[in-house]
Amino acid sequence: MRNFSKNALANYSYLLITITSAWFINPFLLVGLGTMQFGIWKSTQKLIELACGFDGGAIQGLKWYTASNSNKSPSGSIPNYFIIARNTLLRWLPFMLCLVSLIAVYVAVTTGEMKRESRQAIFLAILLTGISSVFGLFAQLYESITIGKGVGYKTILIRGPWLLVSNLLMGLAANSIWGLFGVAVVFSLNLLVTAVALIRLAKNDISRISTNDTDASNEFRSYGKRILVWEFAQRYLVSWELVLFTICGLTDQISAYVFSTFIFQFGLAATMQTVSAITPKISSIYSTTSHHEIYPILDRIRKVTLFIAFNVMLIIILFNERLVDFWVGRDLYLGQSINIYFVFCFLQLVLLRVDSQLLESTREIKQRMISSVAVLLVGSIFSFWAYFYTKSFSVSLLIIFLARGLLVVYFFKLSSTRFKAARWKPMDLVMIIVLSISVIAIRDYVPQSFRSELLVFVIFTILSGLYFFKNIVREHISSVENHENRN
Repeated sequence: MRNFSKNALANYSYLLITITSAWFINPFLLVGLGTMQFGIWKSTQKLIELACGFDGGAIQGLKWYTASNSNKSPSGSIPNYFIIARNTLLRWLPFMLCLVSLIAVYVAVTTGEMKRESRQAIFLAILLTGISSVFGLFAQLYESITIGKGVGYKTILIRGPWLLVSNLLMGLAANSIWGLFGVAVVFSLNLLVTAVALIRLAKNDISRISTNDTDASNEFRSYGKRILVWEFAQRYLVSWELVLFTICGLTDQISAYVFSTFIFQFGLAATMQTVSAITPKISSIYSTTSHHEIYPILDRIRKVTLFIAFNVMLIIILFNERLVDFWVGRDLYLGQSINIYFVFCFLQLVLLRVDSQLLESTREIKQRMISSVAVLLVGSIFSFWAYFYTKSFSVSLLIIFLARGLLVVYFFKLSSTRFKAARWKPMDLVMIIVLSISVIAIRDYVPQSFRSELLVFVIFTILSGLYFFKNIVREHISSVENHENRN
C-alpha cells in the first residue's frame, strides 16, 4: 500500500489541473469557435472516445493482468501480456479507424447550414483528432503497465504539464484563423508528445523478446473481448445524455450541456480517484491472499466516496446556476429541473462506477457486460423514440434515469456477492438521498446570497461528515485508549 498515497495525491493533482485548465480554456474555445463548432468539438470528442473503446480490451486487460500477476511472477508475465495486448490492438486498429472516419463524415454531413469550406475544415479536424486518438492507444499500453504495477503517479507527472501547455495552445488556435482545425492539430501534437514520454517511462518494463504462450494469449483475448464491450457500455453510460443531444442534432444544447455539467463531470472524476488509486493493489491482494484483509479497506473507501459524492451534489444544487452565470452567462444554463436531474444521475453513476471498478479488481466482467448492454440497448431505443415521438426531453431523460437505476440495483447485487462484508450500506444511501432532498427543499427559502448558500453547504457537510466518519473516529479513540492502557 506504500504507493497508494502517491497515486491518490497524483490523481487529485491531475484532476485539479484538468479542472483549472478547462475552467479557463472552455470560454476561449466557445468565443473562438462559436456555439455550433464548440458543440461539435465537444460532442465528437465523446464519440471518438466511444470509438476508441473498440480496442479489443487491450488497454484495460493489460492493466488488470499486470496488477493481478505482479505478486505472482515478477519476471516473464508482464512482457508476455504486453505483446498479446499489442497484437490485439493491431487487430482492432482497422475497425477503429473506420469508425472515426464514419464519425467525421457523419458530423460534416449532418451539420447545419454552413459553407463548404467550413464543412471541409470540420471534417479534417474530426478525422485528424480521431486518427491521432486511435494511434495514441498504443502509448496507453505502456501506461497500463505502469498503473498495473501500482506506480501510476509517474504517468501523471508526464500528463499534467503537457495538459496545461496543450490547453493554452488550443485556446490560442481557436481564436486564430485556423479555428477548429488548429485546435485538432494542437490536440494531436499533445497526444504525440505524451505518447513518446509514456513509452520512455515504461520501456524498461517491456521485454523485446516475443513468446508463444498460446494459453495466455487465448485467455487474454477472451477477457479482452468482454472488456471491450464493458468499456464501451461504461463510456456510453457516462455520456448517455450527450449522445442523445448529438443524435438528435441539438448542437446548441450540447454547449449548454458542457457548461451546466462542468461540476458534474469533474465531480464524478473526483469521486473515482481514491478507488482508481487503490484498485490495482486490491486486485493483487485479491488474487494472492485472504479476501477478508481487504474488507475494512473497501468499507472505508465506500464511505469516503459517498462523503465526497454528497459534497459534489451539494455544490451542484446550491452553486451550479450561480457558477454558470458567472462563468459564461445564464443562457448556457440548462435550468433548475435538469440541474436536479443531474444531481441524482451523479449519485447513480458514482454507485455504478465504484462497484464496477471494485469488480474489475476481481476480473469479473461477464455479468456486468451482459446487463449493461441489455439495459443500454433497450433504454436507448425507448429514449430516442420518446424524443422523436413527443419532442420532450423530460420523457427521454426519465427513461435514461430509470434504466441506470436498474443497473445500480443489479451492480449492488454483484458487489454484495463478491464483497459481502464491504458492500454498500443501505442506510448510507438513504442518508445521502434524504439529505439531498432536504437541501433541494430548503433551497428556495434560503436568501439568494453566496454567504447564505455557503452556510447551508457547511452545515450539511458537517452533518454528513459526522454520520460517515463516526465509526472511524470511534475506532481511533478506542485504539488510543487501548494503547494508553497497555502503557
